[in-house]
Amino acid sequence: MKYWLRSLLREIEKEYKKLTLALARDLPDFTLDELLERVTELAEPEVNWGQPMGKEI
Repeated sequence: MKYWLRSLLREIEKEYKKLTLALARDLPDFTLDELLERVTELAEPEVNWGQPMGKEI
């Protein structure tokens, strides 16, 4: 299980870096802090923690 989680974390980090670099190329007028804020907003999934997985509201 730990190996699977580490592998997943590495993949997420790779995608995060790719997205950050893509945004930096497309939006050169933004500061690094603004870019990181935008990437974080895009990367955060919409999760309803009050519902079991697989259940629709």
